[in-house]
Amino acid sequence: MGGATILAVLIFLSQWLGRPQYAPLFTNVEMEEAAGVVAYLKENNVPYQLQGEGTILVPQEQVYDLRLQVAASGLLNGSGVGFELFDKTQLGMTDTQWYLNYQRALQEELRRTITQYDQIEQARVHLVIPQPSVFIKNESPAQAAVVLKLRPLATLAPEQVKSIMYLVASSVEGMKPENVRVIDTEGRVLSEGVLTNAEAGMASALTAQQQEQKRDFERQLEQRIQQKLEQILGPGNVVVMVSADLDFSRREVSRTEYGNGTVRSEQTTQEQGSGTGGALPPQVGDPNRQPPVYGAVTGTGQSNYSRDQQTRNYEVNETQEKITYPPGEVRSISTSVAVNGPLAANTVQQVENIVRTAVGYQQQRGDQISVVPMAFDRTYIQDAQAEMTRLAQESERQQRLQQYISLGVTAAVILMAFLIVFMLLRRRQPQPLLELAPSIEEMVPAEVVSPMPVAARIDDEVKRKQDQIRDIVKQHPEEAAQLVKTWLGEE
Repeated sequence: MGGATILAVLIFLSQWLGRPQYAPLFTNVEMEEAAGVVAYLKENNVPYQLQGEGTILVPQEQVYDLRLQVAASGLLNGSGVGFELFDKTQLGMTDTQWYLNYQRALQEELRRTITQYDQIEQARVHLVIPQPSVFIKNESPAQAAVVLKLRPLATLAPEQVKSIMYLVASSVEGMKPENVRVIDTEGRVLSEGVLTNAEAGMASALTAQQQEQKRDFERQLEQRIQQKLEQILGPGNVVVMVSADLDFSRREVSRTEYGNGTVRSEQTTQEQGSGTGGALPPQVGDPNRQPPVYGAVTGTGQSNYSRDQQTRNYEVNETQEKITYPPGEVRSISTSVAVNGPLAANTVQQVENIVRTAVGYQQQRGDQISVVPMAFDRTYIQDAQAEMTRLAQESERQQRLQQYISLGVTAAVILMAFLIVFMLLRRRQPQPLLELAPSIEEMVPAEVVSPMPVAARIDDEVKRKQDQIRDIVKQHPEEAAQLVKTWLGEE
């Protein structure tokens, strides 16, 4: 009975210790690709396990070699067919069939190239390529749509989206980058406003830049207000949204002002004369001048006249001013602040005053501020905390299970060693205690031999040998198991 138990323990331990450790070969693989990989593993007699959807496990020591082999076999190129579609010549193919096959192959080749991005898990490319027409009016530009499935927590930079648009546009004759739309599986249009050169027009690029500048300005105000209010009301109790109306038009204003002039020059003319005759002398001076000056007539017919003229030239003061208004001038700012929990009226007024100061409130330009106290929904935080607690408990349980398994294996090995030693000692012929250690002086140096009783020294020697046997069993479990099998066979 004892021998059968030992044999069962040895068989269990050998199977448990000898089984291969599995590691993921590929994860999140499409069903068609997974079927091809599994067929390849079966063909090469490689043990595998399937876990979840699209996860294939193989022995850990073969993971990297198998990845290279599977990649070289072309099994992960997707379910579509690329330009290898034209490897075999098909007789009787019409022009329409050829164009359809070319479009299919080009879509697959583009998909394979786009999935080389680390952030992209899957991609689909849809091309609209018009067939050549003899009528110019019937021609339409080529268009494309690219659908991306990003990896968890991954994002694409605008430069990467733009590179995808240029890749597709450069691969199709007659296609322009602005005719390529890139979206993700969440429904977001990633290609909106990423083009910055002549293909999309300068107006589009300027609009994208203006929107980014506007959002940066709003984000800075939001952070300033939120940080200031959270120091007063506590973290997580304030939500701030700022909407700014910015004027991006570039204006130049020229203004000229004239001040009071100063006398630059002055000229005075005086003229006097006399004459005879009864006729009335002509009018002297400017006839429009009031009152007119006439010559004086005497009773004897003698006339005298005089004329005074004064001319002043003034220097006019002139001021010219040219003002250039750069784009981005603030027209108005609207701020909305939501505060957690009910607040007293005076507290709401104080919060509003703080916001007025932080945003530089100006009533004449139409700024608005709204402070609304309301109860925040904290259920998602509680759910997240509960999920984190559950995961922590699950991780702790897994660690404890691993510890228990390690302790159980260690205890089983120690027990097996003691049983082997016990069986070996039982098979030996009974000998006097002195024969177990025939020469104490040979086993123990003479300088450490003490006058302790001989039986105690023999017990120590037996324990030491048992420890040695236990170490041998730990280091060579297979040889120990073979020894037990041989012993059982002899019985």
